Amino acid sequence: MSVVPKSNPPVQANWQPAADLDVLQKRAELLACMRAFFAGRGVLEIETPSMSRAVTPDPVLESFQTTYNGPGLPDETPLYLHTSPELFMKRLLAAGSGSIYQFARVFRNKESGRQHNPEFTLLEWYRVGFTYHKLMDEIEALLKHCCKELLTTPVRRISYRALFEEFASVDPFVADDVELSHCLHIHGHDVSPGDNEQRQFWLDLILTHVIEPQMYQGAFFVFDYPADQAALAQIRNDNPPVAE
Repeated sequence: MSVVPKSNPPVQANWQPAADLDVLQKRAELLACMRAFFAGRGVLEIETPSMSRAVTPDPVLESFQTTYNGPGLPDETPLYLHTSPELFMKRLLAAGSGSIYQFARVFRNKESGRQHNPEFTLLEWYRVGFTYHKLMDEIEALLKHCCKELLTTPVRRISYRALFEEFASVDPFVADDVELSHCLHIHGHDVSPGDNEQRQFWLDLILTHVIEPQMYQGAFFVFDYPADQAALAQIRNDNPPVAE
């Protein structure tokens, strides 16, 4: 005689979506408001490919990879989901498109947490002839037009250097490894001094763990980052150089 083991009951999957209808309605209203804002300013909505044969040039971002099998290319041709639509949009700008924007679905591998998701919607836009300070004006106007409840105080503008000096008491352009490590230590984050390859890591830690918790009093524009943090940005030859 054989005994047939009892089978476990099937697991009931939760098929319900995580977002409720109220959130979806508010999201749709926000997108419509943003589209109306850009239409009123003559900015053209476009859509660019999500896949490319080139990986992102940004060293701090990782792409998802897939493969293509079909006509026109060899089998198993690698394709990469874009981490932002920047390169395709700049090709359009170079071809004379004028000012453009899009709501792009973008993908970033190895990113997941309270403030990160491997897949999300990104609003990206480019304004021909705008300085970066004029673009700050437009961002503030967009927020006031569509998210005015978030701006209870005026938006503050501060350079990267002044931000570190005010909130962390260090000069990010001249502080050495020991000073950066000491700044983290006195705020409860111990990082041992090492070689210069860690410098950017320490500056990021100071920004996210020391400075950002103190920025609760309102919205900020932080500008003039160090030149070595520039990703496809114009460098201004100050002393030291900064990225616009």
